[in-house]
Amino acid sequence: MSYNLIKQLSDKNENWKDDTIHPTIQKNNVKKFQAQLREGQLYSLSNFRVDTYKEKGSYRPISKDKKINFLHTIVIEELKEAEVTISQHKFEFVDYRTVVDRFDNNKQLT
Repeated sequence: MSYNLIKQLSDKNENWKDDTIHPTIQKNNVKKFQAQLREGQLYSLSNFRVDTYKEKGSYRPISKDKKINFLHTIVIEELKEAEVTISQHKFEFVDYRTVVDRFDNNKQLT
């Protein structure tokens, strides 16, 4: 199976790996995907949309400009064998000055 890195994101590709990205699921699709996804499990995803944050105040949970949107056509395949190793948690630590600079700025959550 061929993969691309998340940091190589564009709206032209459908497969990504490594790094962090913010996934979004529309409210009317939550129940459909809730039964298919388990925390800590690795999945192969295809047929999703890559979106770029355009809105100034978006409260991003991470600093990336891209996010993926789970479409109703997304294909989710659980990876049975550990084909890759990905950290379960990733943190973006910042210094105190950055925290102060983010005050009253709703671009990114702190």
